[in-house]
Amino acid sequence: MSKQIVVMKGVEGFADRLQVLSHLINYCKVNDAILCVDWRDDMWGQGTLDFWHYFMIKGIKCIKLEDVVELVRKGAKMTPPYWNLQNLIDPPNRTIIHDRYVGPIMKTTYEKVPGEIIVTNSRGHRMYHSDNMCENICLRPEIAEIVKKRLAEYYLPCTVVHLRGTDRYEESFMGETLENLKTLPPHAKSRIYVVSDMKDLIDKWTNLVPQTQLLNKNSNILKLPFETKRGSHQHSSEVLDFYGVTKHEMNIDTITEFIGLAFATEAVGLEKSLFFQMPRFMNKEGSESIARWLGGWQPQRKSLKPAAT
Repeated sequence: MSKQIVVMKGVEGFADRLQVLSHLINYCKVNDAILCVDWRDDMWGQGTLDFWHYFMIKGIKCIKLEDVVELVRKGAKMTPPYWNLQNLIDPPNRTIIHDRYVGPIMKTTYEKVPGEIIVTNSRGHRMYHSDNMCENICLRPEIAEIVKKRLAEYYLPCTVVHLRGTDRYEESFMGETLENLKTLPPHAKSRIYVVSDMKDLIDKWTNLVPQTQLLNKNSNILKLPFETKRGSHQHSSEVLDFYGVTKHEMNIDTITEFIGLAFATEAVGLEKSLFFQMPRFMNKEGSESIARWLGGWQPQRKSLKPAAT
């Protein structure tokens, strides 16, 4: 093998795995390595969907998992030895996901790790980069078209309110978010959108701030129960089927709302939530950079003044 291969086994919610992916992209750029991404785990792909159904990677060489498997069958060695052929082939599972073993690639520096194929369960330290998340990752054209249609009535400038509930719900959060909104200047309160994983929270918020619009209309996430206090990405395929929702629809909703938060001129929400932190981190790169995810498309701009009557 002339170049080292890095295999990412996906874990946790979208923002967590995006951080890990950013770390590994930078490692591959620094060390001229080849990247393989496996997101078939229950929290994203449920064994059938993968990163590649939604995204493409630009600027670094990538390799399919089946090609990595073939190299291992021919004698290529994996690091750390924790990995074997079978758990390389299998979708990331809960044993691997929750094992606290931290491989040598997940650390604060990017010096090359010895080995032919480096596999990580995404545990450990990650150094993520807003520039490579904008420059090296983009949506597949057919997915970008779906997201653009979802955002057809989303206009800039705007403020997006993120109301994280379910497993992160706190009674004080609504009041704190409202107080943070009040600190914004008047123009920032003229056009407000909301995203949430709980319909109950959206209803409570719109009673308090009636000019608020739903960013992702007909969100499938809002069909799920919140009584279990379980993150929407953690529901099994059987539970999703019970509520008439597919994992693909959930992933589209997640991507749409993440991009809406990234484009937003202002945003308020649960700052300790990575789903809030990461798009706002990308926001620092500017709308033109974020638009690379969508083939250069940006939301329309519209006056904040009420329409003349």
